[in-house]
Order: sequence, then structure tokens, then C-alpha cells
Amino acid sequence: MHAKSELRNHIINFVTYIENHFKTIFQTIQIDNKAKFAMKIYLLSKGIIHQTTCVETPEQNEIVKRKHQHLLNVTCVLLFQANLPFLLRNFATQHATLLINCIHTPLLNNVSPYEIFYNKLCDISILRVFGCLCYFNLILLLQIEKNLTVILSMVFFLASNHILKVIFS
Repeated sequence: MHAKSELRNHIINFVTYIENHFKTIFQTIQIDNKAKFAMKIYLLSKGIIHQTTCVETPEQNEIVKRKHQHLLNVTCVLLFQANLPFLLRNFATQHATLLINCIHTPLLNNVSPYEIFYNKLCDISILRVFGCLCYFNLILLLQIEKNLTVILSMVFFLASNHILKVIFS
């Protein structure tokens, strides 16, 4: 998001994504109490309860700030331990989010956020060591020699999603 004015479209897209992907209805949303975020007509049409933050009450934001700080701390640790540049923070943040969401927490009766959201156990087989050195085989068919040549390239593992994201060195 480049400007706060884009928030309205992001909220609409997010609500649509949740409704379509998880076959559930969005019930409540809490947005800052600023006029530029006014989405009263849209939220009423969807039956979403709109809650706003109280002015001059930073206590409401403390939980969010702590969660955000925890996510940033885990992100920085991943980058530091893998000795990777800060430019790759988006990959580290995605990996940190996955790790945090797969870990059981006493606040949720020793259940992970992933389990609550998806109603199934987190598949930890997708976890890999972030930023580890790995080798990726590229098999190229050379037209001239008419044989297979294996080229080994050094790459770094950066993401734990369905598409393996690597950076070539």
C-alpha cells in the first residue's frame, strides 16, 4: 500500500477474499475513526458491524503494536541468522508469519492460530530453513551435442509457500 487512500479498496478486496475463500461471512471490522476510512454504506450492505477506535486511547492499539513488534523481531532474527540483506525483508516477514501462525500458544488453549482459522493441523512438512544455501538442478538440452547437461547453480531458499522462491547468487 503506497497511500492511506488505498485502504478502502484493500478492505473491500480482503472482505471478498475471506467470503469466497473460506465460505464465511465477515461479522465485525474495527477501523480507525478517520473520515477518509468511512465505508458506512458498503459495510451496511454486507451486514458488517463497524467498530471504530476511541480517540486518545492508545490502550486499544497496544495489543496490535505488540503483535506487530513480535513479527518484526522474528523477521529481523531470520535475516540476521541467515546473513541476508534487509532488502529481502518481505520474504522473511512471510516466513515469520508462517512460523508464528503454526506455533501453539497458551493464549488459544495450546492451539495454533492456523488450526483455528483452517480447522486442521498445520502441515509442518512445508517448513524449511530460511535463507539456507541450496542447490537447484537445471537440466538443459544442448541442441548441438544432443546430450543432457546438468548445470548446478547456487541459490538461497526464501519462502515456504507453494512456489519455491529462490535467489540466484
